[in-house]
Amino acid sequence: MYRNTVAIDIVKEFWNVEEVSEVFKHLVNKGKSTIRGLTTALKTIPTNRIKQSLQVLLQHQLVDFEEYIIKDEDKNKKGPAEDQVSDAYYVANVNNAIHRLRIGKYINFIKERYDQECAVIIEELMDNGRLTMESVVKQSVSYYSQRAGSFDPEDLVRRFEDLFTQLVVDHFIMKVPKPRPISQNDEDGEATVKEKREKGGRVSSNSSTSSMSHLNDPFAIPSSILNRKQKKVDHNLIPNTSIAVEIDHDQEEPEDMDDDNSSKKKKSKSKKPVPTASKKAAKKRKKAGEEDEDDEFVVISESHKISTDDNMANSQPIKKTKGLSTVYNVINQVEQDQHDLLEEQKTYWKVNYDQFLLEFKLMACIDFVEHKLDGKSAALYESMLKLVKRSIKSSPDPNANISPKFIADEVFKDYNQMVDGMDQQMDNKHFENYLSLMAASRPAIITKQARSSTLETGIYNINISDVAKVVNQKMLESIIKQKYGDGGLRLFKLLMIKKFLDAKQIAEMAMIPLKECKVLLFKMMERGVVKLQEVPRSADHFAAKTFYLFFVNRDAVTEMTIDDIYKAIYNTRLRLKAEAQPHADLIKRLETVPDKEMSEDQSKIVTKVQKITEVLEITILNLDSDLLVLSHF
Repeated sequence: MYRNTVAIDIVKEFWNVEEVSEVFKHLVNKGKSTIRGLTTALKTIPTNRIKQSLQVLLQHQLVDFEEYIIKDEDKNKKGPAEDQVSDAYYVANVNNAIHRLRIGKYINFIKERYDQECAVIIEELMDNGRLTMESVVKQSVSYYSQRAGSFDPEDLVRRFEDLFTQLVVDHFIMKVPKPRPISQNDEDGEATVKEKREKGGRVSSNSSTSSMSHLNDPFAIPSSILNRKQKKVDHNLIPNTSIAVEIDHDQEEPEDMDDDNSSKKKKSKSKKPVPTASKKAAKKRKKAGEEDEDDEFVVISESHKISTDDNMANSQPIKKTKGLSTVYNVINQVEQDQHDLLEEQKTYWKVNYDQFLLEFKLMACIDFVEHKLDGKSAALYESMLKLVKRSIKSSPDPNANISPKFIADEVFKDYNQMVDGMDQQMDNKHFENYLSLMAASRPAIITKQARSSTLETGIYNINISDVAKVVNQKMLESIIKQKYGDGGLRLFKLLMIKKFLDAKQIAEMAMIPLKECKVLLFKMMERGVVKLQEVPRSADHFAAKTFYLFFVNRDAVTEMTIDDIYKAIYNTRLRLKAEAQPHADLIKRLETVPDKEMSEDQSKIVTKVQKITEVLEITILNLDSDLLVLSHF
């Protein structure tokens, strides 16, 4: 497949180091391997160079690694079983290598959507692979200051931190997931905690549940920025302050009691204190505790005074270790923030390429709606996407079937706020007409789900996946038309609708002469676009007694077309190198020479190479646009 060949060529171009490209090539062609396997296969490369190459590839997400937990099944071994971690297996990430074809496209998209500063952040992450937030902001500020002039450093840092946060919220940047050994019996990390609790072991918790989910969320806003914007208090946290319980048997009544009550109080002082119900229960529990000493609850009367000793604020509370299945470290908000900051300093961030693919898919759907209906329909569709963007982002698989819900009244309000001028605004009647038109189109752009008594228009589903599939089919049909003409496209669409037909039926339905139809069918069958199915009427498969039916396998045709596009991209890249390599030294020397000082021959050479380079690069970008539609829509 040319997909792997293109990925290897891209890695070789970006890192002009033979060892890096050789290690990546071996992992692509041979599959996952350990360092020992790489050292055995690549005997000409030293082991330390292989490790350095893997570090470079891991830094740029071109290689992933996996570790497995090996269960200790030695029954004769004394003591508890100790699980071991296997050697790391390294796997090539071909998709991330292909994404490097679109770096310029991604940066231009960010410039148009946001501004130049956001594009600088994305560019830094793409150049360095993965970085901490502090490093990204520091390098972006340095780069932007050199190009844009002098600014206040603190204001610029705060500005880039806010932009970084916005990109995280919009899912263009995400945390690099922390690797974890994989176990066949322990696919979920919580299973280990559950086993320890069942066995009576202790589980240490250094932070609250909300904090752990915050650290594990790949799109969580950094705590340093979140705390600067608003002080968020976690109500699940208890301050780390010691609490002393003072039991006063001689309880005094309030001073504002009447005389009768005060006289009764004096009499009661001479008597022995009567234990309350809770004290009696405590005595009973104490007697029962002789048999069971693992009591977890202490009953205290409501009348007991609870005082907080300020001198003991810095001391740790007394922990009851016997009989507890879970031990918690209770920390205050300041310690929680410090813990989060320390964890985030170790957190690396990377570019989320899936979000770019999703954005390109939505843009293609908007263009399709505008081409099929009109501009107002496209604007309404864009307002719908804007309202359901949050639910689309939360989808774990961007290529899954996407059909989120929206309320039509909210779309109506958002559209009228978005358009400029009263002439462009829409009333309820026109809005309902557009909704009916979009629901009646083929494919159905939206689908009405329900009509509520509280809403004027109702609830709808926006069929993003259905529209994207039609865009994919249109792209495939345009490629078939370019290769085989209008007649070939007519045969292809006919077989897509009717499934199985013989040559005579195809010629009649497509209104093409039988001879010309057969020539076209066999030409398309030779290249794998059309398949032939034999249906014999006798056991000897005699030709005169056999039906020959033609059909189309769309998935196979799509895969074949994608491979042809990869082949075209690879050949175009080779042509680009062949055109630029003979004049590479001359062009490098002439970069510092002004145009007026060049000779006529030198100017002609530079102009020729620049023109050829521009044409070939545009060709690669156009091929990649077709590849995006066929691969990810």
